[in-house]
Amino acid sequence: MQVATKRCHNTPNIVKIAKMNTISPVYARIVLRELERNQVATAPLFRGTGLTREHLVRGGDIELQDFLHILRLGHELSGNDRLGLVIGSHSQVITLGEVGAAMAIAPTVREGLQVAESFTRLHISYIGVRAFSNPGGLALHIDFLEEPGSTLRFHIESAAMLIQNYVETLTGLPLENALFRMAIPQPEYVQSYADFFHSPIEFDAAVSTIELPQACLDVASPYYNANMWQRAQEQLSLQLKGLTEKEERSYTCLLYTSDAADDSVYV
Repeated sequence: MQVATKRCHNTPNIVKIAKMNTISPVYARIVLRELERNQVATAPLFRGTGLTREHLVRGGDIELQDFLHILRLGHELSGNDRLGLVIGSHSQVITLGEVGAAMAIAPTVREGLQVAESFTRLHISYIGVRAFSNPGGLALHIDFLEEPGSTLRFHIESAAMLIQNYVETLTGLPLENALFRMAIPQPEYVQSYADFFHSPIEFDAAVSTIELPQACLDVASPYYNANMWQRAQEQLSLQLKGLTEKEERSYTCLLYTSDAADDSVYV
C-alpha cells in the first residue's frame, strides 16, 4: 500500500530521531565544587564534552552523556567512592528546579511527592518517579529510562538522600522509620551509610524504592503557601503540555519526512 506524505516545513530528511536526555547542571556543579575545594585539577572534567567551566556554572541543563562523563571523572580524580553520598548530602529539593520549588511549598510531603511523580521529566529526562500508596504509607519507585552505567550507585544514593532531606525539611523530624531499598550491591563502604541515612537500608533490590511511613506523609508543612502552590502547579502543567506537544510535533515530522524521491512511504 502506498501512503502519500508531506515534508515538514524547513525540516531536512530524518532517518531517525534519538531523544537527547538532559539533566540539571546542579549535580555536576556539586562534583566540580568538591574537586576544587580539595584542590584537584578540574580541566579533565570538560575534555570530550561540549562544556566549559563557565557554561557549567552559569548555563542551563546539560546532556546526559556530558554529566555521566563528569561524574565518572569526578570519582576517578577524587578517589572518593562515597561521591554519591557527598552529592546527596548537598541535594536539597531546590536541586529539582521549578519542580523542587513547587515541592518545597506543598501542603504536605504526600502532595509534594505527587508533584515529583507528575513533573520530574521536566527536570531530568531519563529518570522516572512512581508513587504507590499502601497500608503502611507510600512507596516511591525510582526508574531509570536510560542506564547510567557505572554511576548507577551514585544516582541511587543521591536520589535517596534528596528524598530524606525533603521529608525531614517539611516535617522537622529525622526520617527514622522509612526503608531504603537500593537496586545495587552492598558497597564496601557500607559502614559510612550510618553517617548519612537515618533509616534502614537494603541492597540488591529489584527496583530502587523508598518506603515512607504514613506518619510523615500528611504532616502540615510550615512552608505551605496556598497561592504560590496553585500557581506553581499551573505553571508546571503548562510546561509539561508544551513538552508533550513538542515531542508530538517531532514524531509527526518523522512520519511525514521520507528519503523517497516521490515523497511516498510504502507499508
